[in-house]
Amino acid sequence: HIDMRLQNDYRIIFATNNQEKMRLLANGQLLSGITGPLFNNWYRAAFHQPDPGSGSAIQLSTADAGIGSFDGIEISMGNGGAPRMYIINRELGGIGLYNGNSPASSMYINSDHKVGIGTESPTSLLHVNGTITSGDNATTQGTLTMLPSNGAAFFHVKNNNDNTLRISHGPVAGSDDLMTINSAGNVGIGTTTPS
Repeated sequence: HIDMRLQNDYRIIFATNNQEKMRLLANGQLLSGITGPLFNNWYRAAFHQPDPGSGSAIQLSTADAGIGSFDGIEISMGNGGAPRMYIINRELGGIGLYNGNSPASSMYINSDHKVGIGTESPTSLLHVNGTITSGDNATTQGTLTMLPSNGAAFFHVKNNNDNTLRISHGPVAGSDDLMTINSAGNVGIGTTTPS
């Protein structure tokens, strides 16, 4: 049978066979996925608005991680300006996105803000275990842009439409070509038509 109880602190408890499954708190939080005897060792998926005006959130936590508002994982949507979605691990661990059960096909962000694609052990801000593709092979040229730390000229490596690889500097790729390599392997410095 299903049991619904109103507690003294104005929360509503939903239970089956004296096992709590869900609770609605007086502040509007809905906690679900609760297991075990009433009030003991429960975990929650909380659907709530953390602070007025801050947007809505889903919080996932366990008894081991803690069940306070600063525990577990939170998925939230911020208010104001362009809405943004946030995924926050309040336990200071990593966040992984998986396709199936293999970390090799995942994206992982560790607690040092390093992103790994195809690896759960990134060693730099972006660590890709595999091939990187830039451009769409039809309308967009692949370009790698390297930004300086002092605001000086940018450097670009660009796969140009005329079947050349060009290294240039300036705010836009190709604005000042320094070196060009054509499909025959000829290298031009200061010219875009090496022979």
